[in-house]
Amino acid sequence: MTDQSTNSGFTPLPDEKNPGTPLARVATAQIAIAKSDLAKFGIDESFARENPALVDLILKTESMKDEERKYWFQLLPVMSADQVAKLQNILQNERDQLKELDAKYENEVAKLNSNAPSWDPEKFRKRKMETRKKESAEEAREKNAEADILDQLENL
Repeated sequence: MTDQSTNSGFTPLPDEKNPGTPLARVATAQIAIAKSDLAKFGIDESFARENPALVDLILKTESMKDEERKYWFQLLPVMSADQVAKLQNILQNERDQLKELDAKYENEVAKLNSNAPSWDPEKFRKRKMETRKKESAEEAREKNAEADILDQLENL
């Protein structure tokens, strides 16, 4: 087994002979599967070695709860190859679409952030003071206009 793992470029899944391995890389996909996940979900080690991408998709999908993951891992050994391929295709499409949405969302947020004015408290304070001065000047002008009108009415 050591020759095989050395030659193929992957570390075997943890087992009785290698209990200290916290993570295992399986197959040529170089996907890390935690030993705790194998035990937690009852994943057959040979299945994980043969289908590392599918195991990874099931473990990382956002659309399943842990109970559903356990269910699929229990069901996988009795599924046909076609059913397994369809499941893998569905999960891969989900992952791809979520990545696409995340990228689109990040781009939109970046656009909004680049177009948004930066918050400068000093600038805000100055604008507020200018606005108050303008309002005060307008009020004084209005009072003067009122006084002029009243004077004109008294002179009539």
